[in-house]
Amino acid sequence: MKKWIVASVVFPVVIGLILLFACTRRGRKYSPDTLTIGIARDWNVSDIWLHRGENCLVFETLVRRDKKGGYIPFIAESWEKSEDGKDYTFRIRDGVTFSDGTRVTAYHVKESFVYREKNKEKIKAASGQQKGRYQDIEWAQADSLPIWSDGSSVEVLDEYTIRFHLPQPYNVFLDELATTHISPVLKPSQDGKSAVFIGTGPYIVCEQKGSHSVLLVRNPHYWQGEVRIPRIVLKVIPDSTTRAIALRTGDIDLTGIDSFDQIPLEMIPQLDAGNLSVERISSLNPAVHSLALNYQQEPFTDINVRKAIAMIISQNKINDFIHEAGVSIDGPVPQNNALSNRHIIRRRNNVDGARQMLAEAGWTDLSADGTIMKDGKRFSVTLFYNSHDPVYKAVAEGIKSQLKKAGIAVQLQHMEFGALGNRMRNKTFEMALWPQMDYQMFYYSKRPCGFTVYQSPELDDAFSIFLHSNDPSESREAFYLAQELIVKSCAQPFFFETFNVVAWNSKRLCGFDPLPLEWSLGMDLWKAQLSKNS
Repeated sequence: MKKWIVASVVFPVVIGLILLFACTRRGRKYSPDTLTIGIARDWNVSDIWLHRGENCLVFETLVRRDKKGGYIPFIAESWEKSEDGKDYTFRIRDGVTFSDGTRVTAYHVKESFVYREKNKEKIKAASGQQKGRYQDIEWAQADSLPIWSDGSSVEVLDEYTIRFHLPQPYNVFLDELATTHISPVLKPSQDGKSAVFIGTGPYIVCEQKGSHSVLLVRNPHYWQGEVRIPRIVLKVIPDSTTRAIALRTGDIDLTGIDSFDQIPLEMIPQLDAGNLSVERISSLNPAVHSLALNYQQEPFTDINVRKAIAMIISQNKINDFIHEAGVSIDGPVPQNNALSNRHIIRRRNNVDGARQMLAEAGWTDLSADGTIMKDGKRFSVTLFYNSHDPVYKAVAEGIKSQLKKAGIAVQLQHMEFGALGNRMRNKTFEMALWPQMDYQMFYYSKRPCGFTVYQSPELDDAFSIFLHSNDPSESREAFYLAQELIVKSCAQPFFFETFNVVAWNSKRLCGFDPLPLEWSLGMDLWKAQLSKNS
């Protein structure tokens, strides 16, 4: 019934907006050589070390992942790993060039990897100039160097051979090398004044029109072959509903290549029709999110309170609201992932049992509005969530409704992504919905980024073995143990996976096959082409 009520209210409004949009616009005249992509946030080449799906159009990496999750050659044509797991030697592919025609050598690759560490202040200054766009993102760039960079060295053996010396084995090294915003191969600008770079990818930044759009043109020196779409316009449309309408009315051809380019849940079925195609993609790098409790702050210092929260939240009820773009999962790794501990089963929905557990923890009294109390204090908390993802709003409202039935009052507060990130870093939150960008960032205290949502000595030991053991079996078992410890703590009593929803005009854009790689969905866009009949 609730789903029908939402649809009955939203659907007429959406249809009205579509008609208004269609009637008032002059009509877009398709350019036969230009693809227009709707994006939520403006993009700039200086954003290379931010989580951005557009990066892969301009920049590339030494290795990449295939559709099954394996690692395959990219700018490097081959590599070898030493027996002790500490040295990786890469042979750079002959014939790869930057977009200015310069041949890529091992010297360029080394400079790419040492540039970020040598130029922290320049990068931080560049990110500071972008604060109006990202709302306090200084933590997102210069302060998040990969773990392996600490104590490592990069050695050029010859013009096309490079070796990375790591202080200890690092089992996610190839994963980070395959991630554009962590390990891009780039060429810094020659003026030395700004953090502007060129890459080896299929496109070049031609023109930036303020914060409204970016024009990309195909790289005439692209090493993999002909780039079939000559021009791409990245058109900034911050509002998700307006962006979805723009796709339906033909003002854009594609949206969803960046994880921030979300589509309203109620509009996804409407887009999946006619000339439009929609793909819901479960990423090989799991797009896992959770309800995080500040377990170092009352009332969540009590593990029985955290357990009760886990028992109150019903996965099935949340799934009813988010099934178009997500699904509840039992732990921090989706069950279909190769590294998932499939023996983990979260606490099942049991509101009566949760009430009893809360009562035993001292939450026995009731306020006038039905909220449970302890020592004269109401159980009232704020749930923060970032506003870019429609799934977050649906999950937050579902959690609020379910906790209310157990006598817990929840106030919802949505925030910009960067502002919420600062709350997470500073631990100034009670409850929050937050994405897990990588597992060691959230649970391993030695990760320098500071986003730890739960930690313990046992969990640190497990992650240390997972990351640094040279025995694959021992590493895998340690990660299984880490998942058990995380679920047992109930510091994150609810997990869910979101799908990357990519939508495009399939009559106009032909041969597009988005990859199941969260930040590289559009990596193979250069292989697609525009229909001459559109």
